[in-house]
Amino acid sequence: MSQFKYRPDIDGLRAVAVILILIFHAELGLSGGFIGVDVFFVISGFLITGIILKDQNAGGFSLRAFLLRRMRRILPAAAVVVIATLVAGAFLLWPDEYVELSESAVCQQLMGSNFYFSDRTGYFEGPSDSKPLLHTWSLAVEEQFYLIYPLLLLLLLKQSKRHVCLILGGLFTVSLVFSEYWVHDHPNSAFFLLPTRAWELTAGGLLWFVPAADKWKPWLLNALSVVGAGAIVGSACLYGSATTFPGATALLPCGGALLLIYSSTPRLTWLGRTLAARPMIGIGLISYSLYLWHWPIFAFLHVHYAEVSIGARLLALVVSFACGYCSWRWIEQPFRKREFCPSTRRLLIASVAAPAVILLCAGVILLSGGIPARVDPVALQYHNSVKSMAFIHATSSARLHAGSPPLFGAEGGPRKCLLWGDSHAMAVAPGLDKACKDLGIAGVQATYSCRAPLLNFDCESTNNNSRSSRQCNQSVADYAIENGFELVVLAAIWAWYDDEPEFEACLKQTAEYLTGAGIRVAIIRDVATHKQHIPQQLAQAVIHKKDVTKIGLPMRDHRKNNRRCDAAFRRLTSNSVRVVDPAPYLVIDDIWRAEIGGVSMYRDKQHLTEEGGLQLDPMFYTLLSETGLGTGEVREVARRTENSTR
Repeated sequence: MSQFKYRPDIDGLRAVAVILILIFHAELGLSGGFIGVDVFFVISGFLITGIILKDQNAGGFSLRAFLLRRMRRILPAAAVVVIATLVAGAFLLWPDEYVELSESAVCQQLMGSNFYFSDRTGYFEGPSDSKPLLHTWSLAVEEQFYLIYPLLLLLLLKQSKRHVCLILGGLFTVSLVFSEYWVHDHPNSAFFLLPTRAWELTAGGLLWFVPAADKWKPWLLNALSVVGAGAIVGSACLYGSATTFPGATALLPCGGALLLIYSSTPRLTWLGRTLAARPMIGIGLISYSLYLWHWPIFAFLHVHYAEVSIGARLLALVVSFACGYCSWRWIEQPFRKREFCPSTRRLLIASVAAPAVILLCAGVILLSGGIPARVDPVALQYHNSVKSMAFIHATSSARLHAGSPPLFGAEGGPRKCLLWGDSHAMAVAPGLDKACKDLGIAGVQATYSCRAPLLNFDCESTNNNSRSSRQCNQSVADYAIENGFELVVLAAIWAWYDDEPEFEACLKQTAEYLTGAGIRVAIIRDVATHKQHIPQQLAQAVIHKKDVTKIGLPMRDHRKNNRRCDAAFRRLTSNSVRVVDPAPYLVIDDIWRAEIGGVSMYRDKQHLTEEGGLQLDPMFYTLLSETGLGTGEVREVARRTENSTR
């Protein structure tokens, strides 16, 4: 292609990329706005290759000079953002969150934050909203690329142009194929790591070895630019958290970026002139700092508020732009223009001093366990309820039939009870475990998240939509019959499944299949699903001096949410099928309580904590005793009035 020169339209394309990301993170639409990062990768690969080729043609490329320029470009603004985030975290984060922030800060300084996050979270998972340095994964990918790619390209440039294209094209292909293969079985590492992202950066570099478009007709170049813009906008609108990404799906936004860059190479297309407009260039110039600052601002909002209003999100955008501009004007520019640290020696000293300060601060935070003395102990106790994860078992049919299923109840006691269900069954298991221990019996846990305990049931929004799920459920039912269980307890988030047409028929079929073999069945009505994250809501209530006993869901709302499944349960009830309601043990004054006795009953919006599960011990003790399992008299259970359960 033509010689390397300043391209105002590329600054405009940077603006498009960062705007897509901002809209996505502000939840203002564009479910696929995360593809802005992929556009950035293509731009980076294009510009870095152009710089190397320009220097090489001018008499020789200096890796030292290249890395020093990258240091001036990347490190100062990033260091300031990390330091500011650590300071803000002291006021806004819980100790465990502060520890995680410090760990990610250390990894960011070591250019390895993408490795850190690939092991700990998914980019689209809820908890990732509250990780203030999550966005530095993309910086780590580029930094790792900058260390490898220049050396590789210098070696290749000694070969013929044909060999350069073949080798770079081969690397592009290998990385893309690996990305497509890896993303299905290892989506986190495929999203975060360089080997599955390298093809995007390499694609930008390969553009320099494509024949120039000087002789192309203007209308054709304009058409190419429109196709490129459509590919970017289309992927931003159509992609989402359910999209398998990156892999082949990333070809659409990356291809769009390549077309926009290529089509404006000989002269700006009309879209290129739009991208080169002053407002777009302005946003493009501050795009790096804007990207750095926006995510910690949004992350701290998600940490502090269970639900972030649209007004707060819009304000966060304004603050992000202000911080981005200030960072560009008073940090980026002075370092790049050598107003700060003009000599290489001073730059290197600063490049050692800043990470040393960050690592020292992070070390103090890590060694102190997140400085817990900062936080109200009662609020901290509520916050820590998220860690209540007893009886979390994903039981496969192979594990059941291999004779090593997860057990509960009295150790060595006769196995009389089978708990079958999804994660809500896991959440009530502590109460069943305690009741079984008191009665001297044991049970087996057959649970799997998002899978209803129903035979021949399909549900498109959960794991109940595959042949293997049907086989697993059939295997659980057969296991119960073959091993002579006397009682099967079914528990699930029934409201997730009851809008499927075949729900009631499959429920009836499951009950009849088990009762036909002489097994009694108990269906546990679901616990309430609250509107907000309960531990966070309780902790914030303590901090703001509010009454935690008022936090909960009105029973009328809970009954409304479960009216379809409750109606199905009533029609199914018989001598062999009992329907058990946990409401009397968790409802006070017609409010399904978030806490009882100063203890959180929930670890999120819908799953009980271990303490919440133990609150159901009397319910299970009564069920087991009245069903004839175990020995001893039924304990006297304090019950609420019937009105409080409706």
